[in-house]
Order: sequence, then C-alpha cells, then structure tokens
Amino acid sequence: MKKINLFPITNVDELVYPDELGSRNLTSPAAEFFTDFRLDDPEVIDDSVSALQARQMMRATHVRTKLVVDDAGHFIGVVGVDDLFDQSILTRAANQGQSRNEVTVADLMTPKRKMTALHLSDVNKCSVGDIIELLTANSRKHCLVLDEDTHQICGVFSASDIGQRLHQSIAIQGPTGLGQALSAVS
Repeated sequence: MKKINLFPITNVDELVYPDELGSRNLTSPAAEFFTDFRLDDPEVIDDSVSALQARQMMRATHVRTKLVVDDAGHFIGVVGVDDLFDQSILTRAANQGQSRNEVTVADLMTPKRKMTALHLSDVNKCSVGDIIELLTANSRKHCLVLDEDTHQICGVFSASDIGQRLHQSIAIQGPTGLGQALSAVS
C-alpha cells in the first residue's frame, strides 16, 4: 500500500469554486453540462413498482425523474414525479378497472418509442448555448443523449442543471414532467 501523508491546513483561508477553474459561458462545450451516465449512475426504477410507492420514493429522495427499466434491466421509458399525481393514478385505475394500488410505473411512464434524443457525436461538436437554443426552440426542459455507436442512452441534459452551472435562469415554457418533455415533438 502506498503511504499517503496528511498536512495541516491552518494557513488555508480560501475555498476553490468551479468558476475559478475556468469560467463557463454559452460558448463552453456542451459535453461539460450533461449528466453523463458513464460517470454517474442513472436514476432508474423497475417498471413493476407501484405508482404510489414510486412517488413516495422519489419525493423522499428528492429525485424528480427516473429512467424505467424492465425485469431484464432494459431501458423502456421515463417517469417523472409529475406523472405520478393522484389524479393520474386514479384516472388510470378507473380506466383499467384496477385499484389505485395496482397502478404501476409502467402504466404511467412515457415509453421510449415516444421519445427523441441527441446523438453524443453532435453534443461533442456544439456549445452549451446551442443546447439551450435547442431546448428553448422545442419547449423542452430535458433531453436524453444517445451514444449512437453503442446504441445506449448515455446521459441527459437538464435546463435547470445548465442554469445552475451558468449561474443564470433558463426559462423554458413547456411540459413539466420529463416524460412529457422528452416526448414533445422536435
């Protein structure tokens, strides 16, 4: 095992902030602004979890969106906490002749066949300003990123995350839930 030393920090007065490491602006590479699933695990949920349980878990962990997977772990859709309102659950239960406890994530998710995504190769060629323009023009608060070589969803852009990193508000009028936003026609 390699020996590692600890040092006193009594003479240290300052903290480093990301902006000091290089300023981020609208011309910064877009790849610096998306949640990259190759580095951070995606938030996933099984399609068979009850909608009520999913909503409770998402609220407890302050997670607004989950990627939905089937029993084999294959990506099949997206569900947002906004998709799991009581009214949505009750409507689905009534339409299917179920109790509200029987409504699952699969019943309320947006299936992948209704979604679109950006190619990773395009993300690597554009600026974050280009991404903001795309999101704004298409009234989308989120956008998935697809690695076209591996045929895998490798990340997601979030307008609110981009705004936080740029220290500015990015106002996009459009669907509130990620599933709704991702299925918006582009």
